[in-house]
Amino acid sequence: MDPRISTLQATLKKEGCQPLYLITGEEDWLVQTAAKMIEEVGLDGGLPEFNLSRYSSADGQVEAALSTAATLPMMGARRVVTLRLGGTIDEASSALLLEYLGQVVPTTVLILVAPKVDARQKVIKSVKKQGVFLSFGGMKARDAVSWLVGEAQSKAYGIDYDAATLLVDEVGTDLRTLSTNLEKLVAFVGEERSIRRGDVLEAVDRTREEVIWDLTDAVGAGNWQKALLTLRGLLVSGQSPILLVAMLARHTRQLWTVKSMLSQGETPDSVAKKAKIHPFVAKKLAGQAGRFEVSRLRDSMVQFFEADRALKSSRLDGGTIVETLVLDLCGVKSVDRRYST
Repeated sequence: MDPRISTLQATLKKEGCQPLYLITGEEDWLVQTAAKMIEEVGLDGGLPEFNLSRYSSADGQVEAALSTAATLPMMGARRVVTLRLGGTIDEASSALLLEYLGQVVPTTVLILVAPKVDARQKVIKSVKKQGVFLSFGGMKARDAVSWLVGEAQSKAYGIDYDAATLLVDEVGTDLRTLSTNLEKLVAFVGEERSIRRGDVLEAVDRTREEVIWDLTDAVGAGNWQKALLTLRGLLVSGQSPILLVAMLARHTRQLWTVKSMLSQGETPDSVAKKAKIHPFVAKKLAGQAGRFEVSRLRDSMVQFFEADRALKSSRLDGGTIVETLVLDLCGVKSVDRRYST
């Protein structure tokens, strides 16, 4: 558990809830964990359907949130109101909050949550002065590794320190992403033993392979937006442009084979059997084949050859070469890159 969360947990257990909290930070997982922890302690056995309300300033709900906060609890000792704010609070919302701060309701726990705040704003200064301020900035790699090891232990399964370090290197320090990948690894390995470095390597390779299929499927469907987004993710994760071209070429050869066999009266099931392609893949390729003329598939093979040669000999950026190839394969000649994601 993150030490800031541990400290909050201990304080809540010892002192209970305060009437006002401001929780900020880039690490959304910890922000949400802290807010939920305060909500649960604040309710203290009260019924959430009567005494727990959540609002967002993005939906124009500041006035409604503060009106609820000013209402006495029902069938419980306290009312809990959580209000999600933007980075800068507008004048109207600031005025409403300052008015509430002038007469804070002691039977309400008001939790203000924001990814970041402008510390120069009068309302923020007032909230910090009157309430409890909690900040959860992004984690450093070593802290994320420690968190990952502790998170695995808290759920009764383990992960080796080397494996945790590798996972952080691969997916970054965002705790929500790390938690999701930890769950996937547990499902991959099982709960009988700790997750090891080799397990992470195998799972990461398998995930990258699955994402490559997403790229080839997007190209086959002519969905250039998804194709570009997937391609960029693969490149950022360190995937080789040469391998990506090879996989796209393989997919195109399969499309050509399936299209030719279908034109001879074969069914997707018979294509799968004769071409030794998985039935699911054969049906998917059959659906994509209708988008392509044989002449276009033939021309694509020339493009793959030229892209491969450029990657091995040109000084051009490999990502740019593959991006241009993907757009051509999707039938897009030019794209305003500002709107390509």
